[in-house]
Amino acid sequence: MDPPLPELSEYQSMIWRAFLEVGPAMPGSMDEVPLSWAEVDAFARNSPEITDAWEVQALVRMSQEYLSERRRGTEALTKAPMEREEAV
Repeated sequence: MDPPLPELSEYQSMIWRAFLEVGPAMPGSMDEVPLSWAEVDAFARNSPEITDAWEVQALVRMSQEYLSERRRGTEALTKAPMEREEAV
């Protein structure tokens, strides 16, 4: 069973949909790799919704974090991201 996702604003939902549409990762020579800046830039140029540079940066960062958490999740005692108490 998948954990519930947090409530997203309309804008956050748009970024999430763009992330799923462009990625969340791309194939590498041995395993998946984060989306490249060039890949996300090409997507953004053809997307009417992604208009600002920080949105491209956010999509690249989301891809990096996605793969980081995916690899972390293979460890037996890893807690789900939403269950962790992160230091602020």
